[in-house]
Amino acid sequence: MSSRIRTSETRSAIHGLWWGPWVAVLVLIVAYLVWAGLFIRSTSFVAIDGGRYYSLFDDAMISMRYGWNLAHGYGLVWNPGEHVEGYTNLLLTLIMAISTWIFDKSTAVLAIQVFGALTMVGIALSCGWIARELARSAAPDQESFAWVVGSLIGLIYFPLNYWALMGMETGLAFLLMLLALGWSLVYRRTRGPYPLLACGAFAGLAYLTRPDTLVLAMVLLGAIQIASLRGDAKERRRGFLTILLYLAFPLTQLAFRLLWYGQVMPNTYILKVEGIPLVARLTNGWSYQVRFLAEVGWVLAVGLVAGLYRTSWQKLVLVAWIALGLVYQVWVGGDAWDLWRMVSFTVPVALILIVTAILEFAREGGRGVPRGGLGEWRPWLNRLGGRNVGRMSIDRWIGVSLVLAGVLSAGLALTADRLGISDPGLGDEQRALLFVAPLAVACGLTCWRHALVRSGVLLLIVLAGLYADRQFADTWMLWERPPQVGPNQRNVNIALALSRVTTENASVGVFWAGTIPYYSGRYAVDFLGKTDPYIAGLPGIVEADLIYTPGHNKCDLKYSIVAKRPTYVQGFAWYCESVLPFGREHYVPVSFQGVRLDLLRDSDDVNWNMVDFSP
Repeated sequence: MSSRIRTSETRSAIHGLWWGPWVAVLVLIVAYLVWAGLFIRSTSFVAIDGGRYYSLFDDAMISMRYGWNLAHGYGLVWNPGEHVEGYTNLLLTLIMAISTWIFDKSTAVLAIQVFGALTMVGIALSCGWIARELARSAAPDQESFAWVVGSLIGLIYFPLNYWALMGMETGLAFLLMLLALGWSLVYRRTRGPYPLLACGAFAGLAYLTRPDTLVLAMVLLGAIQIASLRGDAKERRRGFLTILLYLAFPLTQLAFRLLWYGQVMPNTYILKVEGIPLVARLTNGWSYQVRFLAEVGWVLAVGLVAGLYRTSWQKLVLVAWIALGLVYQVWVGGDAWDLWRMVSFTVPVALILIVTAILEFAREGGRGVPRGGLGEWRPWLNRLGGRNVGRMSIDRWIGVSLVLAGVLSAGLALTADRLGISDPGLGDEQRALLFVAPLAVACGLTCWRHALVRSGVLLLIVLAGLYADRQFADTWMLWERPPQVGPNQRNVNIALALSRVTTENASVGVFWAGTIPYYSGRYAVDFLGKTDPYIAGLPGIVEADLIYTPGHNKCDLKYSIVAKRPTYVQGFAWYCESVLPFGREHYVPVSFQGVRLDLLRDSDDVNWNMVDFSP
């Protein structure tokens, strides 16, 4: 008898060890890293020289060129000798400098993509950490579950993954702000000095990664300061020191900017904000935000409402993050790409609030509630279907059926076109299924016992992720290549061709200011002004309906092409401006290993014997 008991206890211990929350999180992270490796592989390609190349989003490649020049002794510049701040991600640019100092150009890019994958792992663990901290007061018995689901939340939204893996600062900035928030929650529980200092330091590093995080940091640090004013003198002093520690980061960067670049604001700020009428900026920003809300509006709305349930200052910080993120994106005029770069963080924040609210509600609502969610109808239903069906009461079977119906509805809506039962895209029937799916899950949860709420929460989060990612389903599944990989491959081939057929004194004129200058190593002329103060200071081109592409609506091709005459020109027209007649007269189209190039006629910086003249 005792032997059987010991065997049973051993099996229970092994079962608890194997299915512990840390194992679930570990399996989740390993699965994600496998997916991230396949994603990174899908963004690579074989170039004209037979080598495999990696390339980030083109704006990130601008930062890579800054990092390369810094690592090779030219300073933090885009063109050697020209001090223009054409980046807004100082910390990530410094990390890129380390990568380019250690590796060759292509491997350095791969290293940044791997860093992006590790950043996403950090986001997952931080989301789990924050969900667990919030669950401590809400439902202590649910802490481990909150950790697992929070980790899933950190990985579930595709745009956040895309920007991190393609080298943009979105992921790193969000990670650092999450760490700042996490340490503030630890301070709430321990009242020790070090968590608060860590909060200020991580928020400061987030500023160096992306100055826009100032908006989020003001909310977090302001809430901490208000809370500290209610404490004793020691707590007030700690709150003040945290503010000073944070301010040290932007003040240090400002001092560096004045000494190295001679400006108060970065050139990218001037490009995107100055010379754009306020009405046009707000109109364009609102148009961008409407498209984003059409994608994930209900997720954010539920998250905002959930954040007000049993509210605390920590939850209010998350609610403010969502609201300010949306408002700020309107204020700056939106973004150039409908991949929700600077507002992608709002989705996981909303999901964390939803999970926390459900756990709180389940814990409070579970007391004194009848076992069956159907109340007085349960005995009749049990008689109808048998008191228990497979050790599960009829109300649970109804709950399971509704949840499964919701999952199947979402799956059918997202795969109907691939199954050949609908046209490509989301039709009205598919949208209706996506609307019904979460409602079915929510109704199913009401029929389940409190002990089974965890499974319902997990399914609800998965459904929310499917709904938010429906536009990106093919890329999530790696059925199609991620956005911008095709242009990256074309630009890498152009850069390699230019490095072969031109001398080191040649120059390149580009609309895509990242990949071609980075891989060619030639002096570059930026037609759209990210690294050209003259172009950045021009009035922006705004269409009649006040819609424009932020950061891509200023140019002067007579200045950039006619006056500067770069050896290679990527194009002769942009928006309403064209210098095509000049291009036909002074540039000759040639090809090198199948790559088309427009080169300055009779230039001494071109090895003409290496190119084929186009007919």
